[in-house]
Amino acid sequence: MVVKRPLFLLLHLSAARQITNQPFPTEWDHRNASRWISDFPQCGGTRQSPINLDNRDTIGSNIPPLQFKNYAKPFFRRLMLVNNGHTANIAIPETVRGTRPIISGGLLNGVYEAQSVHFHWGSPGAKGSEHTINGYRYDAGIHIVHKNMKYGNKEEASRFPDGLAVLSIIISIVDNPDRSYPGLNKVFNKLPRIAVAGTNATLDHELTLNNFLGDVDTTNFFAYRGSLTTPTCAEAVTWHVFAKPLLIAREMVQKLFHLRQKSGAPLLNNFRPQNVASTPSPALRARTGLLAPDKARMPNGSPLPQCVRKPLKRQRINVSLCLCFVAASSIYDNPAEWHLDYPDCGGKKQSPILINTNKTIPIKIPPITFGAYGVSLSDYVVLENTGSTIKFNIPPTIEGGFPFISNGSLNGVYEALEVHFHWGSPLSKGSDHRINQKRYDLEMHIVHKNTKYASMEEAIAFEDGISVIAVLFKVDKLALDIFSPGLNTIFNSVPFVALYESTVATQRLIPLGSLLGNINRNHFYTYQGSLTTPPCSEAVTWIVYPEVLPISVLHLNNFWLARDKFNHKLWNTFRPLQPIGERKVYYRY
Repeated sequence: MVVKRPLFLLLHLSAARQITNQPFPTEWDHRNASRWISDFPQCGGTRQSPINLDNRDTIGSNIPPLQFKNYAKPFFRRLMLVNNGHTANIAIPETVRGTRPIISGGLLNGVYEAQSVHFHWGSPGAKGSEHTINGYRYDAGIHIVHKNMKYGNKEEASRFPDGLAVLSIIISIVDNPDRSYPGLNKVFNKLPRIAVAGTNATLDHELTLNNFLGDVDTTNFFAYRGSLTTPTCAEAVTWHVFAKPLLIAREMVQKLFHLRQKSGAPLLNNFRPQNVASTPSPALRARTGLLAPDKARMPNGSPLPQCVRKPLKRQRINVSLCLCFVAASSIYDNPAEWHLDYPDCGGKKQSPILINTNKTIPIKIPPITFGAYGVSLSDYVVLENTGSTIKFNIPPTIEGGFPFISNGSLNGVYEALEVHFHWGSPLSKGSDHRINQKRYDLEMHIVHKNTKYASMEEAIAFEDGISVIAVLFKVDKLALDIFSPGLNTIFNSVPFVALYESTVATQRLIPLGSLLGNINRNHFYTYQGSLTTPPCSEAVTWIVYPEVLPISVLHLNNFWLARDKFNHKLWNTFRPLQPIGERKVYYRY
């Protein structure tokens, strides 16, 4: 199969309806999967998983790519690998930043936070992936289970069709792999320690959820709406099955064969057979609330574009499928359409704006207090290429707390969370904001969260949730380098994150205040606005400095080396100016 664009397989099956979970006994195993329906009625449903994913039964269209957040962040405690008698399972805790890894985009209707990771495998004489692709079963598979954040827990989420999301990574055994996955290998090497059901082993605390993805192409996937593949078989899962397998060494995968069930029997072939569900008659289909093919919709309610639908004939489940392509483009290619998926992007208090100094209102307010900005951070900052910007999270200072700002126009204390940048290209300047019609070469944003809110996700729901300090840069063509130790530490590291999702740790501890250079912190513009990227939440108190810092040509060029997830040049990462409307821009002098 030659795939030049990402695959998307959509099962149009049910309208939004609540699913009733039945009480279930504690004992079941994969050897009697055909009898699960006796104790778990949903296992006989019309939307069961796994299925065979056949390219001949799929149709092409465009959907958003999957978006990953916190997947590269280490967890706040060590992961625990557990043999629960059915699989090797890992519960996912929060990361060191206090939030879980999350996914969105694709076929998902909302934001989903990671809950657990588990494995499915075969035996020495049989392959064991749950889904098959074009009729081919692979050796093993990894499932990363997520819960829709609008539900309180996994049990509640499993009662709704949009409750859960599972990422499926298929594994193919190779004898002489040309690549290695150190993170996954750490997991596989612990498997012999949990051979007995009910035992557990701790994993390396530096593992991240990205380690379980290996180098899988996350833009190339099948997606459909189905069910859990173990009891209770709740039809609450949006599946994304990556089309290309990870190639794992035989000696690693075979460690799964050491595990045993609660009975002491070998834990082998723990995959569910396909097509165990009964087939609904075509006549019942229109009367049972199943979506007709011509009424299928994207998660945001819009029709599936460029999609020619046809029935799935080779499956016993009577459904309609659709193969779509994830658009290979940067978010900055179509900012005028952001509001279609992110309604706040069409609001009346959007950013960035044109700051016309003749229309600003002078105001006498206290200067901004910079708390711990001059104290060295406790760890090296780690730059990351997210595919839309270059950013880093801000660690605590050596005194234990986070740098913060207060006073000025701020309503509370705001702790620093991250720093990111916006830039142009060799033919265009790239600042988000303009001052008197002038766009500058680079803009740095230092993002802060109001401490009265527990997380960034909570803070963006409130007008006083976020504050962003914006610093503009202009090229000094006469300078080969600008003496600004903190900024130089960051700028010199940028070439090492040219590739998508690449990271690099700086080799010098810096205070956050060093990124402000010698800027006059007492003079600034301030106004109420929004995030300048989706979801464009109107929750930001902006602090924009009129004084512009210099940057060398060499340092600016470093940003132009960056590539997005499709290996395209990551240029012009700024949003067009937004109407100021009736808002006022104040100037603290």
